[in-house]
Amino acid sequence: MSSARKRNKNGEIKSDCPSPTTSPKSSKDFDRPQVCGPAPRSADEDAQKERDQIDYSIKISLDDAKAGKAPRRVRIYADGIYDMFHSGHARQLMQTKIAIPNSYLIVGVCNGELTQKMKGRTVMDEKERYEAIRHCRYVDELVTDAPWTLTDEFLDYHKIDFVAHDEIPYGAIGSDDVYAIIKERGIQNILSISVLGFCPVQANIKNGERCSSAACYLRPVIRRQNLQVSIKSHVSKIPVLANLPVGKNYKDHHSLVLTYSINTTLTSNSNQDDIAEKLEYILHRRGRYSSTIDGHVFSKMPMKGTKKAYPNIQIEFLRKSRGFLKLKSRDPLVSPLINPNAFSQPIDVSKLISGIRLVQSFERTKAWKSLDARLIRMDTTNHCDRLPFNTDAHWDCIIRHFADNGGHQTGTCRMGAKSDPTTVVDPYLRVKGIRNLRVVDASVMRNLPSGNTHAPTVMIAEKAADLIKRARKLKIYK
Repeated sequence: MSSARKRNKNGEIKSDCPSPTTSPKSSKDFDRPQVCGPAPRSADEDAQKERDQIDYSIKISLDDAKAGKAPRRVRIYADGIYDMFHSGHARQLMQTKIAIPNSYLIVGVCNGELTQKMKGRTVMDEKERYEAIRHCRYVDELVTDAPWTLTDEFLDYHKIDFVAHDEIPYGAIGSDDVYAIIKERGIQNILSISVLGFCPVQANIKNGERCSSAACYLRPVIRRQNLQVSIKSHVSKIPVLANLPVGKNYKDHHSLVLTYSINTTLTSNSNQDDIAEKLEYILHRRGRYSSTIDGHVFSKMPMKGTKKAYPNIQIEFLRKSRGFLKLKSRDPLVSPLINPNAFSQPIDVSKLISGIRLVQSFERTKAWKSLDARLIRMDTTNHCDRLPFNTDAHWDCIIRHFADNGGHQTGTCRMGAKSDPTTVVDPYLRVKGIRNLRVVDASVMRNLPSGNTHAPTVMIAEKAADLIKRARKLKIYK
């Protein structure tokens, strides 16, 4: 054990690091650099002593735990794959840790064999994922070879008081919800955050204006000598150095706009009664005019043959169809051929129809009735007009004629292990077989996210910056 983790006279594990067990006054409280030893594994002596001193017969309510009234240390369990451990993972563990004062955070990580069986290949091997968790400052103990579904025996052995998990049922092979036993035992989720339903839109806002990655990241440093930005550029000639599946695995969300007529004016541009709101924005860059659209809806529509727990509808949709991108000509100035292969999987049409039915259900609400909201038909002459209106066949036709892409193209330079023939870049975003070349954008994503791609892409870029700086420091150029 590192000297940074010690025991007091009562045998409790203490750390020289400022403790993150109590709620900070602000996020800046966690910005101080730390020099801490790695967290012990559950089989290590220190973890066993910590576990042995817990009187598990003393049950703690969530209210008492959050109020800091627990008569002993509160043991919290979180689990996951934690592949390519990044700031989002650390943030999740931080939120779990600070949710309850005087807490002891135990993190379970599944081994490689179980992960590949239940979810698929990972970029990092199990040892790398274990070490990433052990060196996270918010983790007090690591459980290696963690089970996919928790059992009574597991909970009792580790003396777990609370579990951090999604409220949404998380389906897996042989189980509709791997956290079902937690809910049956009455073990409460300390986070209790659901992504389903209506929620405000998250956006990059600075000084009351939308701030793109170019505006927030690039323009402030555009004059740096080590930065070269080339736009609208074409490679005219280059030798073939590697034969990689560039352009395969093209994925995107589907989007269909439904338009309604209403009996009143709701646009902010024509509202004459919001002078105060306008002044608030002009003078202070705050208020309604400093945000984008008010909100959106995430929903999980039941689909035959799938038990995935994440939302599949955002009034945009997570698709199954895959397309491709390839060169159309030897002429570099000719645009490439992009074939999204849209709706090649019937389930994608079914999802959109389910989403349409969800929107139509709003028509029966008091709010929409007060506006006399009426759907404006999209069919035109020789375009779906011969099919009975509002039937599934009618909407199938509408979708195939009028649906658009979601602007979330991913996957054409897929990231993964060097031995994986479906990948273009390795776990460090380096193009396989070519020195000094990386790809850092949404194309490296292995799968299409269930939400917007902007935040994950920024996360990838942040991670790439760290990888490049690390390689430069260690003089690794491969």
